[in-house]
Amino acid sequence: MAHALSTEDLLTTIADDFLPADIVKASAKRDAALDALDTFEAEHAAALSDNWAALAEAEDIRAAVDAMAEGAKPADVLALPSKVDEVRAQRPKLLAISRKLAADVRAAETELKRRYDAVAGDLLPDAHKRLEDAVTAAEDAYRVFQGARDAAGMAMGQILHLRDRVNGGRSSAPFAGSVQRADGRELMATGPMESLREAHKTYADGFKPNPLVDVIGSSGVVLTLPLDQARALVNSAGNDARYVDPALVASLLAEGEPAND
Repeated sequence: MAHALSTEDLLTTIADDFLPADIVKASAKRDAALDALDTFEAEHAAALSDNWAALAEAEDIRAAVDAMAEGAKPADVLALPSKVDEVRAQRPKLLAISRKLAADVRAAETELKRRYDAVAGDLLPDAHKRLEDAVTAAEDAYRVFQGARDAAGMAMGQILHLRDRVNGGRSSAPFAGSVQRADGRELMATGPMESLREAHKTYADGFKPNPLVDVIGSSGVVLTLPLDQARALVNSAGNDARYVDPALVASLLAEGEPAND
């Protein structure tokens, strides 16, 4: 049986240190009364239920079946105590206790609301001050975060610049110092922290160089290509392209597969 009381959670978003002591005490009293009601009704749920008789009767039937299974005679089974009679005798008292506990909750709730509403206006100035303090703290924290995010973007640009140089590129200055993926793909995340996390993950796998190498064809034209593209060209069927410096390519391949992103 649910007590169906609706208590108003007035204080769920207000810290105790913001409230007068008498309201904190009244709130604790209301909560204690509600806990007492919940505990009592949980302990006597079957007896307080609207179908208490059916539940008690089912328990009597189970007791009788178990007794007969253990060899009890019919006369002994008929002499077993009746759960139906027990609950019928106790139920009025249990209902009275439940209603009294519910009344205690309502009284405590009423007193809490009375005390709270009486000082609600007095609490507004402090609430506004807390708002201003919190916004100032948020602004300060955001400036710190934005500075750290900009530093991460600069580091990402430096990494991309250095990787480009390792691969034989000729960029003379770091790439744009903004948050960006290592693979050059567009960021999917939109929030400042979410996009930073997305970009950062693309740098976590390490760096596999993909340097430039020269390939020459039968026409004598020399092409300078990233190693992965040069390999694809040289190994393609029906193509007579070859490396200008096979020993260099062999040494590069011995160091590991090139990046191809």
